[in-house]
Amino acid sequence: MNSDSAVVGPVITPTEIKAVTITVDGELTTYGEPIHCKVNDALAVEAVITGDASPSYKWEARGNYPMGVSDQAAITTLTFPLEGNATVTVTVTDPTATDSPIAYAMNFYVASAAEWEALHPDA
Repeated sequence: MNSDSAVVGPVITPTEIKAVTITVDGELTTYGEPIHCKVNDALAVEAVITGDASPSYKWEARGNYPMGVSDQAAITTLTFPLEGNATVTVTVTDPTATDSPIAYAMNFYVASAAEWEALHPDA
């Protein structure tokens, strides 16, 4: 028997993350469209992948924005304590995935309580 043709050990099929979609308070986000919210509101956020990877998730705000994150997980709660614009990136990582890491950025516009009430009087 030729030792070069013998298979040794398990055959490992690499995984993939593929596409990442994000929902905020149950609404699917559109990439590039700003998400409007009120200062200090807790937003339920979920990242979903279409691949077969078992990734970890890291939620970060850019530019030293002091965003609150309940868990570094696929399902988390984000809180924005300052009015204005905030950009949040979720980085999805799996060392066994061929397309890892994948980063998904979201833009938020954080309104003051008074501005939110003026824009959404029935809310």
